[in-house]
Amino acid sequence: MPSSSAPISPSVSTLITDPSYGVVPTVRSAQCDLAAHVADALEHGNALAAEAGTGVGKTLAYTAQAVEFLLRRPTAAPIVIATATKALQAQIVERELPRLIGGAIARAEAEGMDPEKAMDLLTFAKKVGKKNHLCLRRVEDSARRRPELKRFLPIYRDFTDRVPGWIMGDADEKHPLPEDAWKYAVGYCNAERCKYHDACEDNGYLAAKKASEEARILVTNHAMVAMDLVLRRREGLSALPDQVSALILDEAHKFPDTLRETLSVEFNAGVYATYATNYAQVLYDAGEEAHGHMPLLPGITAVRATCEAFLRDRTAEPVETATDYRNALELALEDTLVRARADDVVELRSAAMRLSEHTTYGAIMRELSAYASLLQLHRDALALLTGEVDISGRYVLSSTPSQTHGDPPVRGLIPIILAGGWKQYLETINATPIYVSATLATGANVETAFAPFLMEMGRTFRDRPVDTFLADSPFDYATQAVLYTPHDAPAFDRNGDVDEYARELVAATRPLLLANEGHAFILFTSRRDLIAYENALGESDYPYPILSQCSSEQVRTRGASLFKRTPHATLLGLRTFFEGVDVPGLGLSLVIIPKLPFALPSAVLEAKRARYEDRFAGFRAVDVPVMLRDLRQMVGRLIRSVDDRGVVAVLDPRLHTKAYGAAVVASLGMPTRRTKPESVVAYLAKISERRAAAAAATAPAP
Repeated sequence: MPSSSAPISPSVSTLITDPSYGVVPTVRSAQCDLAAHVADALEHGNALAAEAGTGVGKTLAYTAQAVEFLLRRPTAAPIVIATATKALQAQIVERELPRLIGGAIARAEAEGMDPEKAMDLLTFAKKVGKKNHLCLRRVEDSARRRPELKRFLPIYRDFTDRVPGWIMGDADEKHPLPEDAWKYAVGYCNAERCKYHDACEDNGYLAAKKASEEARILVTNHAMVAMDLVLRRREGLSALPDQVSALILDEAHKFPDTLRETLSVEFNAGVYATYATNYAQVLYDAGEEAHGHMPLLPGITAVRATCEAFLRDRTAEPVETATDYRNALELALEDTLVRARADDVVELRSAAMRLSEHTTYGAIMRELSAYASLLQLHRDALALLTGEVDISGRYVLSSTPSQTHGDPPVRGLIPIILAGGWKQYLETINATPIYVSATLATGANVETAFAPFLMEMGRTFRDRPVDTFLADSPFDYATQAVLYTPHDAPAFDRNGDVDEYARELVAATRPLLLANEGHAFILFTSRRDLIAYENALGESDYPYPILSQCSSEQVRTRGASLFKRTPHATLLGLRTFFEGVDVPGLGLSLVIIPKLPFALPSAVLEAKRARYEDRFAGFRAVDVPVMLRDLRQMVGRLIRSVDDRGVVAVLDPRLHTKAYGAAVVASLGMPTRRTKPESVVAYLAKISERRAAAAAATAPAP
């Protein structure tokens, strides 16, 4: 039963309140509280933003309520669940939903209901982009053009036998392949025109497509949701169901960045060079059948020239060169449509999709369609820069150096405000949004903690405020963890002398690492800092294994599993290890954070700050919440179960010297705080003794 004495809401699914159904071993009060809020959102159509940290069981809470909602409403539209990571998608599809549906069927039988009917109402599927599905025809074609790929054919075939939907990324580690080998294995489906149509329909992309169209619970990713919004807005197409009962975004703290990236438009002269090369190759392969299409190539060159002039323009508002670029795009688009005998881009795209790419004309039409779509996107985006549309406060023009030497910089048109377009999208699909994350809030005050996130996604929905909920943590941080924030932490502002900083950081951390006998994560915000620290730690005759994300491909791709298998390991990681890495138990009992994870300067952050009355107010309202989100994710690597113990060491002097330092410490929710290294070293030594005793107790008898 729940540890809290408060009664469980009757709206909470009995699948998580009654262990007899085999879904949960025990009832968790925080999980039931979250489930009650999700149930209310589903029932009344109220938007919800909820934070539930590790140990609450948030994923099971909302999936249980989704199952309950659809089971009681046979005619309701599907529910879409979107996550940021493949690992969480796999958890939902392979673990949570099967056991919930199994429990629902057992309950239906106990209540005298038809279990088959329950199963029909609870169909589910995973949906990923088409380019994530292996294509046997593409494999065959690639192997014919690239003989070096032939040695991988048995692995491809084994993959199609083992993996439903032939979804790339769902393969296990038994058959690792180079990235290029997977790149040449995906393609576009031509349905009946493909000789592998039947096999694909049985277990490949076509099978997955059909399952996703029929599913009542669709599990996908943030990028797919963002792409669905873009497709509906720009092209009148869709990637998700036309109507959705609810859109549940887990790991929701990452969604605004994904949506902003998808809505952004990148102007890059190199894309025209790449397109010209690809188009010329298609025409060369076509031979005489390409007659009439060759004159398009000079037009591509002309467009690239106006693009380069626009990109090299250093004025703050490059209206003149943007206008020239837009006029060139207009002419090129008109010429492309005439050559394709199409009235608009939608008609051209439809014609290209109907044609097989194995025919000469089909290959040419596909290239024309891709080019026309690019021209139209850039033309419409440039209208925002030429004065035709007022973009003040809504978009920002960014500029970054090109990765190719000698090329002009790459410019991007990035939206600042997301809420308006996001609300329109939700209205279009008639979906109730439910945002869930372990780090959605920025403090303990529920009235203000969600403000930064809701400023991005919208404070209101259907003319009422978005509901908010902070779940209680099942962990006792006062006894399970120590926060170490020394007053004499190494200062990192050393006029660029990163090596000196690294040596001082090693001097500050080595006693902690030795007392803990490794078993540590050290999480860096800078690759340069990590490499310098790795070198300095190695030079200090450190006795335990060092796993560095910058030095090992294995650490980059399978760092968590490698850490668990390596006794006394110390892992040095960057942002990919800030979240989604789960090492429960005493295998990880020390997390060191050298610097607060402030975001790198960007045009979007600068534009957001500009809306505030002074620089400091903008910094507190914009930069600090983003930093807190990432810092709480980093801290969350330590305590993963009620039996865990350890230390989080934040070695950033700004916690003591800046006005925001006290608020940062308070937001971490760790009441046991120490500033002297001696007591922390003694605490870690006791953890090492406890770990050794546990290992001895489980060791086999001699």
